[in-house]
Amino acid sequence: MRGRFKKRHAKRRVVQPELVSVVADFLVPGGWLWMQTDVLEVAAEMRQTVRATEPERLQDVCLDIEDWSAEKPSGLQGVGTERERASTALGRPVYCCLFQKRGVAG
Repeated sequence: MRGRFKKRHAKRRVVQPELVSVVADFLVPGGWLWMQTDVLEVAAEMRQTVRATEPERLQDVCLDIEDWSAEKPSGLQGVGTERERASTALGRPVYCCLFQKRGVAG
């Protein structure tokens, strides 16, 4: 069984409200933010942080907060991390979510 993440380490997580706002500032309309992990607790926390921080600018492509089946953007097809490949080979889930910046790409 995997160990649980300690609450005191949450402040060190990469996906923080400040980062989400900066990403939203620099993304072009139609641009995307792709996130994935093999740890459900971390995935849920990342998704909730983005949803709570930038709901007006970044839209979750999956309306259901429990839906982790977002497709990789075309620019990432065929690209995988070592951790992703290992999890897939072991039959473990990889939790994926995709946010798209609202507005018209141009």
